Amino acid sequence: DLSRQWNILIEEMLHVLICIIGMLSYVDCIQCEESYIRGRKGERYVPGISDITKEECMMREIIHLLCIEPMAHSVIAKALPDTENTDICLDTLINKVANFKKPGLSGHGVYELKEEYLDQFNVFFYHYTKTQRSKAEHAQKKRRKQENSSEALPPPPPPVFSTAFHSVSRLLCCDVMMHILRTILQRAAEEDPTMWTEGMIQLV
Repeated sequence: DLSRQWNILIEEMLHVLICIIGMLSYVDCIQCEESYIRGRKGERYVPGISDITKEECMMREIIHLLCIEPMAHSVIAKALPDTENTDICLDTLINKVANFKKPGLSGHGVYELKEEYLDQFNVFFYHYTKTQRSKAEHAQKKRRKQENSSEALPPPPPPVFSTAFHSVSRLLCCDVMMHILRTILQRAAEEDPTMWTEGMIQLV
């Protein structure tokens, strides 16, 4: 119905805002008076927008693919952006973040993400489809449960915006953003469940 369509659109809008505001650093956050926004970090891992390299961007893509499940080399290569016209060595990056698990009597070998890169997982990774996001979140929560760790999945600390994009963080402090967040939380406090979703609350 119409309410469901509106809720879907609101969730998508919130996710887009996370992607736009993107790599919001702690330094950016403390400039805002609203302390609750300090934990909100999205995705904007792009050279020029923050101080990172193309290789680091590609590594992040590989890490998030392997957070979904172990994958064969061919599956990873197919899922990544075109690297044929770049000087990035895909094999080097894969071997840096993953261990190769040899195949058994049947099947094929797969790459598993190294333990030291597991904390780089971000459930709001902007190249995930909804299905991939759900699958990755389930896999990481299951792993943490097996380790008797908290199933919370806080985003990793992001790189700081470059000077040209530093003012993007001010979006979090503007009146329109505050109105959007306040409206969603107020609706969640009401008894009508058609006015909000759990997805909205997670994104807020």
